[in-house]
Amino acid sequence: MSSAFESPTYQEERKDASRNHERQQADLYPLTAGGHGLPQERLIDMSLEHAAVERCKALGRIPLLFLRWHPDIVKVAGLGAVPMHIRAVKRMTDFAAALVLGLIVLPLMPLIVLAIKLDSAGPVLYSQDRLGQHGKLFRIYKFRSMRTDAEAAGAQFATKNDTRVTRVGRFMRKTRIDELPQLWNVLRGDMSIVGPRPERPEHIARIEQEIPEFSLRLAVKPGLTGWAQTKYQYAATVDELRQKLEYDLYYIRFISLRMELMILLRTIKVVLGSKGH
Repeated sequence: MSSAFESPTYQEERKDASRNHERQQADLYPLTAGGHGLPQERLIDMSLEHAAVERCKALGRIPLLFLRWHPDIVKVAGLGAVPMHIRAVKRMTDFAAALVLGLIVLPLMPLIVLAIKLDSAGPVLYSQDRLGQHGKLFRIYKFRSMRTDAEAAGAQFATKNDTRVTRVGRFMRKTRIDELPQLWNVLRGDMSIVGPRPERPEHIARIEQEIPEFSLRLAVKPGLTGWAQTKYQYAATVDELRQKLEYDLYYIRFISLRMELMILLRTIKVVLGSKGH
């Protein structure tokens, strides 16, 4: 005796139900066009990846939890794989901007030097070792904005209301004037105009003990200004460093010429409003 499950009518109904299910899956996963035959788990992963990327764009940063739970979502392996045309344009604009800006501020240099010397004893410039792209060590130059005994007790992180900062130094930090000597680093190719803030090797070694992902910032050249610098304050605690890293990773992941321009415009706003940290 034949079963009802073997009847032609049932077989047709099952085929119709299967086709309807496939159409429903296509509606649920609109991003998988052209991906016929992919396992449902992969389709779900693709949908999650899209949702995570959109969430990052809404936040303007990449939460570290995304890296730890779903590394593929933010394509960690692709960090620093900046398209060649962007690298070429960045290098040309970096060199031209550093040269032009240097010539513009050159007449102000004697006044800056005089103000620093009158305000506190010590050298006008100071230099430190910093880590650049791919961990390359280079020497950074800045106008001195702190007392000469600022690190008598060893290397320390700068804070928002740091008592070690001089009066002139406080003004220079708010207007980013203390960063001007780094135009030389940009001309040399150690730095870019836009990029993550360059950190000291000893600081990075300490930070990585608490935040293993911190070295991901080294995927691109450090910069005079950046997404994190315009979006966040000085980071002095582990939580603040973690938050600032998330902004840096967002810049590295979604780097584009349009974003570079946006950061420069935000920087001009910060400088004109004396809202630097």
